[in-house]
Amino acid sequence: MVEILVGAGGWDYFNVPRDRLRSYAKAFRTVEVNSTYYRIPPLSLVGSWRKRVPDAFEFTVRCNRELMIRLRRETLDSSLEVFDRMKQICLVLRANILHVQIPSTYGLEKESIEKIEEFLSAASLGGMRLAWEIRVPSGERRINLLNMLNAHDVVHAVDLSKEEPAYESDIIYSRLFGKGFHNVYQFTDAELEEIDRKVKGSGAKKAYLNFHGTRMYKDAARISIYETSGNFPRVTRGVGVDSVLEVLQEDALFPAHTSELVRSQGWKVVEWKDNEQLRLSDLFRKIEERRFENLSEVKAVLQKLQPF
Repeated sequence: MVEILVGAGGWDYFNVPRDRLRSYAKAFRTVEVNSTYYRIPPLSLVGSWRKRVPDAFEFTVRCNRELMIRLRRETLDSSLEVFDRMKQICLVLRANILHVQIPSTYGLEKESIEKIEEFLSAASLGGMRLAWEIRVPSGERRINLLNMLNAHDVVHAVDLSKEEPAYESDIIYSRLFGKGFHNVYQFTDAELEEIDRKVKGSGAKKAYLNFHGTRMYKDAARISIYETSGNFPRVTRGVGVDSVLEVLQEDALFPAHTSELVRSQGWKVVEWKDNEQLRLSDLFRKIEERRFENLSEVKAVLQKLQPF
């Protein structure tokens, strides 16, 4: 049976009045340290993170983007210098996974792939695993890179809501953004259930599911509850029109046209019927283009579509 660890990409947006990391660690079993991709923190700060969470809590770490820059432009020793600093962070956090991202702009010429292989052959992992996310478009060179990573026992990190790993591994590492624009997305129960199905059918021994984006903590909490109970909690307290009004009250601005509500609110999920969810974009596209002066006018129109 696969062990599933659910978390999110950082704790900075975990909206609690006191220590966010300490509170986050009470809700989830793992977290991806996202900030290390942009800057390398001092080990004293890293050590304070480890002290604020339970012993069984797991960190995963994003490798600083400088690694891929140096792999392409500088010497192997220069790349290993960045890697060693990231390895020290992982040791302090007792993190088993270091995530490396190959950006979409990275060229996969033969020389570039050879440099990556040289790095993997030289890097001393000390029991740590590498999970590589490849944002370069598909093609023969990408396939060559994936084959080489597989040969080095590197985990192929993917967004399971969009694709599956190119090869089997004992570990699944997924960064879940969904199918929205600029990480503005909320997962439906059906989408979360599909992710769960992929994980449990993979043959992996362990899976890290790190959610990102607008509803990342709520999405992570919902699939966590599903893993333990077999049921998803509702995304809203109400059902039908009440559910729609509940999510619009969060931040919808009026006056607004129908198309504007589709653009700004369409990514949200509502409980339109018992055991039936809708994305607001699908619901508002059933309404002809018009100007709404306030929420009450939206309510009046939606009541004509009320499912019961």
